[in-house]
Order: sequence, then structure tokens, then C-alpha cells
Amino acid sequence: MKQIKIIFILINFSWAIGLKSLLIPVDAVSMASSNSGIAQTESVKINPAIIVSQKSNSLSVSLNNWLGGVKGSALTHHWKNQYVYINSYQVDDIELWGLIPADEAIGNFSVRWLSLAYGHGFKLGDNLHVGVEAQGIYSRLYTQSTKGVIGNLGLIYTISDMYKLGVIAKNFGYLDSDLNEEYPTELGLGLAYNFTIPIGIRLDFIQNESIDLVIRSSIDFKLNYFTFTGGFSRYDSNQYFSCGIKLDYRHWSIAYGILSQEVSVLGTPYSIQLTLHY
Repeated sequence: MKQIKIIFILINFSWAIGLKSLLIPVDAVSMASSNSGIAQTESVKINPAIIVSQKSNSLSVSLNNWLGGVKGSALTHHWKNQYVYINSYQVDDIELWGLIPADEAIGNFSVRWLSLAYGHGFKLGDNLHVGVEAQGIYSRLYTQSTKGVIGNLGLIYTISDMYKLGVIAKNFGYLDSDLNEEYPTELGLGLAYNFTIPIGIRLDFIQNESIDLVIRSSIDFKLNYFTFTGGFSRYDSNQYFSCGIKLDYRHWSIAYGILSQEVSVLGTPYSIQLTLHY
């Protein structure tokens, strides 16, 4: 009975939160910061406008483990103010039980989610960066599927060397779903403050059409080749704490992010990311 309950919690969480609201971090940088950093981040998944600030081309791969053992991966390529990434999550071998009590499951099924995105960044003056992203989505739960194309828009305004302001608008587009679901739109505002010492603080406020107000924050501390990150995310039904570490050496970087939350039975998500800069 406990196993069945965990499966039901997993399916409900993965579909309603992960697949529907797109709140799952897709790399170690996002995981470590609890998906915060609208005004300042290294991940285009948080704000597509950050691509303009990238100092080199890069190729990145991440292996992700989400709540309840949901496993996924992401591959990202940045070049000349453009980027493309593919991201996937899946759960296999979920037991299917009928309405009539039985000793054995009647079969197994899987949950899959896949997205492919392309983004482009622009400079509008020295202090204003704009990023636009188009993302194709496909997900499948048993025999039912959801597919569509959504758009994401991001802005980053540099007020000074210490202050930055960011804005995002996400999940606008077309969706065809057998489950009659909709991807909730998100509108977000972010602030970033960088101390004269290598410490940065970020605070985001996101209005999500499905789960209302989301508050996220994080702090970075750089020491030689290392960057240490701590993050926090909160909304009505749950809250997350996260942390991570990143090592930059020559043309390579490796990052690890981990996240904890109140529903301990679903496990501890983590992500490992390897990046080549060229």
C-alpha cells in the first residue's frame, strides 16, 4: 500500500508541478540556486537574456535526478548570442493497478517529458539586454499526450556594477493536450546585488498562473576557482532549500547542485553538470 501511495504522489507531483508548471531545474546551476536569478544567472533556462553576457561559446551536459526518482538530462550549446538545448525527464516501470483489488499489477507504464528550445539575445544599448526563446514541448502519460510550442521573453537592465534588474514572461503559446491542461503563464521580476567582495545576492518574485506567487532567492560566494551557492524557493504548497558548488578550471567547469524540500518521502533531487568553454 505504501508503494502505491508513493506512486500516486509521484505521478501527481510530476504531472501537476514538473510537467505542467515547468518548475523543475534543468541543470546544476539552476538546481543550486533554486531556479532563481532573473536579473543575474549563468543559466539561459532562468532568463534567456543572459545569453548576451556569455563571454565564450560553450557546450554543456547535465544529469538530473528529481523528486521521486524522476531522472532526466539536458544538453545545451551557446554560441554568438544564441543557444539551443534539449531537455528530457522520464519515469519508467510504474505499476498499473486496476479498479478491482488484485495481487499483481496488470502492467507497467511510463511518464515522459521532452523539450527542445532555441533562443537569441540582443543588445538594446549598453545596459539593456533582451532574450527571446521558442520552445517545443512533448509529454506523455500512459496513453495521453501533450504537445505544443511556447515562447519565453527576458530582459536584464544593468543599473550599475552593483545592481541589476530582470524581467521575464514565460509560457505564452499554443498547446494541444489530451488532458485538457494548460501551461500556466509566468511573469517575474528579479533583483541582483553584487558586493565589492565576490558575493552576489538575488531575489525573484514570480506570479504563476497555476500556483500563484513564488518567491526565490540565492547567494553566491566565489573563492579562487570555486563558486559556492545557496538558494531558497517558496510557494503555498511547498518550499525548497538548495545548495551547490562549481569548479572553473581552464576551459572546463563542473557543477553540482542539490535540493531539499518538506515531502521527504520523494527523495532529494540533485544535478551534475559538465561544461566546455571554447
